[in-house]
Amino acid sequence: NFYLRLGALAFSIGSVTLDGFHIASYFETDTTSTCESAIFTLVYVLHLIFTFVQTFFLFKNHKLVIDKHKAAVRFGLMHLLATNICVWLVTAVMETAEDFHQLHYQANMALIKNTHIGNRNVWSLPCLNKSNHLVVSFSASALKSCYEDMTLARTASPYLFPCTIIYSIIAAGVIYRMYRYVGVRVKQRWPSHTSLTSSVPQGAASMDCEKANKGLFSGLLVAVVTMIAIATFFVFESRLSDPTTAVQVFYVMELTLLVLIGSCIVFGHLKLTQLKFQENYLISLDSVLLVVALGGSYIYLCFMLISAASMIQLEGIASILCLVCIVVALLQSTLQAVFILDGLCRCSANDNQVERKPGRAMVTFLLVCNMALWVVSMFEIKKTMVVPFHQNFYGILSWNIMLHVCVPLFIFYRFHSAICLSKIWYQAYQ
Repeated sequence: NFYLRLGALAFSIGSVTLDGFHIASYFETDTTSTCESAIFTLVYVLHLIFTFVQTFFLFKNHKLVIDKHKAAVRFGLMHLLATNICVWLVTAVMETAEDFHQLHYQANMALIKNTHIGNRNVWSLPCLNKSNHLVVSFSASALKSCYEDMTLARTASPYLFPCTIIYSIIAAGVIYRMYRYVGVRVKQRWPSHTSLTSSVPQGAASMDCEKANKGLFSGLLVAVVTMIAIATFFVFESRLSDPTTAVQVFYVMELTLLVLIGSCIVFGHLKLTQLKFQENYLISLDSVLLVVALGGSYIYLCFMLISAASMIQLEGIASILCLVCIVVALLQSTLQAVFILDGLCRCSANDNQVERKPGRAMVTFLLVCNMALWVVSMFEIKKTMVVPFHQNFYGILSWNIMLHVCVPLFIFYRFHSAICLSKIWYQAYQ
């Protein structure tokens, strides 16, 4: 899938950018400390080079037919696949540890500042107890030199670290597909006489927006409104220092988008069922990646559902909006996964359907809206940091593990849904 490889390129840029920020953090100022050994500079440099070289390899050799030294090639591809999985796990562990230590340091500093108020306020902070207080008095000063500074990498990490994980997932999937086809002879599809003599470039028909204009412009309108809502969120959160209103604006925007997409999925499915269902359709890489991402989304949403339901009395309207959003997101994600998996197996049965293109406007609208949801999901960690009642419920360490393991899969589900919808957009009407 060209769009999947294009996504790998986009996420590789985010991953390389974060590596560059980590490298630059060592040279920001003379007094800035990163709390990491100097050897990590070399690690970030090597990862940057690895990401760049692997991305070039995937783009250049994704259709390569390997018929020599098959055992060595299989070994190399499996090693590369395992490397990407290890990068995924190491990134999640390192980001979790970094955020945990930084949040723990900030909580300790707040505890020290409040010691003169009284024991009642001291012990009221989440995830802290008397044993922690004994550690604070000795360790806070030692940690201050590195965890007090907000480096460029720490500022960008909540937005860019998912790029490294998502890139590793896509790369592992593409490499596994290459591994399966080592030594397999693929029949060459020669271009037809029409494609050789036609003045229209080959592939131009697949990009024709016929029967999709309404869905395209409706989706763009929704995307513009979504961007305005995100900007409003940051205005309330940063400039007006009103995090509660900021989160409420975010939840209302997200809820509206989810309901709109869910309704469109139902109507789109009714249209798409007019097309022929291919019973012998083989499970593709796109389907596998979609199910994996959906599983991560389910875990993340279910854990948030538990904390939101438990904190309604303490958090009020923010917790209620969060609870409603989670329930709707679970329903919408399930409906969309079924819609996509079914749509990937559909094709036009006759020339009449090729001309009418039933449901193409709906697919176009869903594609653009999922891109908007993908942008919204990129701010998921920022949203949970503004009003941290999930963190207060689970504790700093448990919640950080949940964020760094599941949020990248949640983001990837939104992105890959758009990729699969683009595949339906041009494949189902041929």
